[in-house]
Amino acid sequence: MRQQLALAKTLLVPTPLLLLDEPTTHLDPDAQLLASRLLRNDWCRYRPTIILTSHHLSLIEELCDSVGILDRGTLLAVDSPKSLRHNPYHSLVTVRIRNGTADLLQSLTTAKRSISTQYDGDTAHITVAEDELNPVLERLLQNHAQIMEVVPVPSWDETIRQILGGQIDS
Repeated sequence: MRQQLALAKTLLVPTPLLLLDEPTTHLDPDAQLLASRLLRNDWCRYRPTIILTSHHLSLIEELCDSVGILDRGTLLAVDSPKSLRHNPYHSLVTVRIRNGTADLLQSLTTAKRSISTQYDGDTAHITVAEDELNPVLERLLQNHAQIMEVVPVPSWDETIRQILGGQIDS
């Protein structure tokens, strides 16, 4: 109820700038739907600038014209939600390897062939844009890395996590 009251108080008076930090956190599904409808239909007719932070990607996709993805103060991507869904980040593939040297993995990152690299013991997970997969696989084979698995990254949520450097659980 506190979250609903705080959101209601915020939306009472139209302003040219609205800052919303996790506006639907702790709201039940009906209240989340009502809040997003209020923001989209009623409040947006005033054409304010809304700065919204949220981990609810569906809310961001529904309400935002432009999305910026930040990680520890570094802006990793800026685009419309639709473009982010259809850019190379959305067509990601994770390659799991063994015997990959740190120099090899660093060269892939430096050459902008990989989005991120994560280590799990003697295994490395390399995330690449789908259109960069063949050159990465060739480079790995040339350097005698053992390719264990190549897996597509299926959802936008997981794509955002990969842009941010988070690991996808299988």
